Amino acid sequence: MKLRCPKCAATGDVLLFVEAEQTRQTLMRLLARNPIGLLVLRYVDLHKPATRDMSPDRWNRLATEVMDLVEQGSLPYQGRQTPAPLEAWQYAVDEAYKQRDSGKLQLPLAGHGWITAVIAAYKPPEKVTPEALPIVENTTKPRPVVGSDKPRWEQ
Repeated sequence: MKLRCPKCAATGDVLLFVEAEQTRQTLMRLLARNPIGLLVLRYVDLHKPATRDMSPDRWNRLATEVMDLVEQGSLPYQGRQTPAPLEAWQYAVDEAYKQRDSGKLQLPLAGHGWITAVIAAYKPPEKVTPEALPIVENTTKPRPVVGSDKPRWEQ
């Protein structure tokens, strides 16, 4: 059975419109959680095949899976739960795009194994406190006081 969209007049199978509604709901969920949602969109984009479009069903499944993992705050890795804060996800997605641009990451990603390994290895940058900074001694020589009895170049 074919239906026609009342807004754009596109026609298609009934299942297309069901998938469109699911996609809309998933997209609304992602965009309601900004910046997490945009991060998930960037990551899911790494799963898209280069020569064809991703099916709405696969996109919905991936986006929902990843959003659930991000909200959970931890990932299963090597038989245990590994902390996965938002900063680690941001680092991992940025790293994926850097490696993609340098040709080191083969796309499309097939699952979440690569990003899970990157997040598990993530070490947050240490916060530098003033007490932790090394003390640097002043090694410059003091300037001589200018006297009125000698010219300056002789001092």
